[in-house]
Amino acid sequence: LFVIAAAGIAVWYYYSAGPGDPASVRFERTGELRLQDRYFIPDDQVGPELARLIGLYKARDFPAAKRGFENFLSSEATDPEKSIALVYLGVMALQTERYELARHQFLRALKYDEKSVAALANMAIVERLTGQPDKAREYIEQALALAPRDSRLALLQGNLFADSQMLEEAEESYDRAVQSDPDDPLAYFNQALAQRRKGEPEEALLNFARARKLAGGGTLAARASAHMGQIYFEQGNYELAADALGRSVDIAPDNGRYLYNLGVVYLRMNRDREARAMFERSMQAGANDLNVYHALAQAFENMQQPSLAIQALKQALYRNPDSVDTLFRLGELYYAERDLINSAETYRNIINRTGGGEGTRDAYLKLAGVYVDMERYNDAIDILERAAGQNPNNPRIYYMLGLVYDRSGERGLAIRQWKTALEKKSADEPLERAEERRIRMALADIYRREGAFDLALREYDAIREMNDKVNPGGAAPELD
Repeated sequence: LFVIAAAGIAVWYYYSAGPGDPASVRFERTGELRLQDRYFIPDDQVGPELARLIGLYKARDFPAAKRGFENFLSSEATDPEKSIALVYLGVMALQTERYELARHQFLRALKYDEKSVAALANMAIVERLTGQPDKAREYIEQALALAPRDSRLALLQGNLFADSQMLEEAEESYDRAVQSDPDDPLAYFNQALAQRRKGEPEEALLNFARARKLAGGGTLAARASAHMGQIYFEQGNYELAADALGRSVDIAPDNGRYLYNLGVVYLRMNRDREARAMFERSMQAGANDLNVYHALAQAFENMQQPSLAIQALKQALYRNPDSVDTLFRLGELYYAERDLINSAETYRNIINRTGGGEGTRDAYLKLAGVYVDMERYNDAIDILERAAGQNPNNPRIYYMLGLVYDRSGERGLAIRQWKTALEKKSADEPLERAEERRIRMALADIYRREGAFDLALREYDAIREMNDKVNPGGAAPELD
């Protein structure tokens, strides 16, 4: 029994379950049910110079437009036109998520024209995005008082209601937006998101479909179709899920999440070859979302493609070399493939990056397990002693030290470490029942081999007491 435990020291620490069924690969949610805002662009009649600058903005020549709008503020233009220029400067700040700058520009715009609906509405968006719902509602109410039939304002008001979980009021606002502008895909899209929050998938499907049709193509159509695919997937309707996600992929062929999710659907349909092709395309697409690469790694591992799983995690590290979670997963994959050199190097990398704390402790323990498998017992002991120096009250460290000492023939030191592990266990640093049982069984085994049968019986009795707490009056299968 003890020989098996010692030989499996690293395996014990690494894994609690083996690879899963390929069909259990998880679906990556299309994204949070994040409501879309439409920035307010003034549509007033303006003079030729301001019209020229607006043309630069619409042509997406943002640097030139920005310089032009800033210079325009020093001209002899009217106050309303200066307000419009400031609104454009604020919208450009919003587009780059520079919310404080956007707020500053919109407030300046309101000083030039206090009845600027665009400035009021965009201020509501800024306050919404920065977690100030009460201020956002104040601005939207002022804007609605000036333009009560503006569909864009109804849409924004719906977003504010949805943020506050006032979903019935949100739907009413979206209905008003649709009535004012029945061809606005964003109104249908946001209404569908609110219906998803309410748990109304069928109604959401209808509105996502409307949004997709009206959007024609582009990001909004792709997102609407992806949400439809997720709903169909959750309903177990994989044919329709594949069709919807396939449309998203057609619109956005380089979106790693869409490709990955289509692969998951294909797995559910037992179309493994197509699933693998989608997973490989997803990895090549170069997504910026680490969750997608982690999900790809799990998918490839479950499909018995460990080299591709390792490649996915390397792609994740290329985009975020400081991701400790990714490094841990990579170290575990190397270990599973018995690439102990790379596994050890990965854990040393984690230790160097984390510099103490829980991540460092876990890396120490895993690295020690790798060294044991490499029969580098002195290195394993050195790493565990360093771990004990940083975490002197962690009983698992002493448990592993005991295993390594016994494996290297130092039984006296092994017993000392196991006794320390039992002494260190506490409510804050507990040992799991199975871990304590391993310790006591290992101690009993050594006592028995040394002829100290009374001490061995004491450990067996302690195990029985542990079992009685879990199953009073029942048998202890570990000893019977």
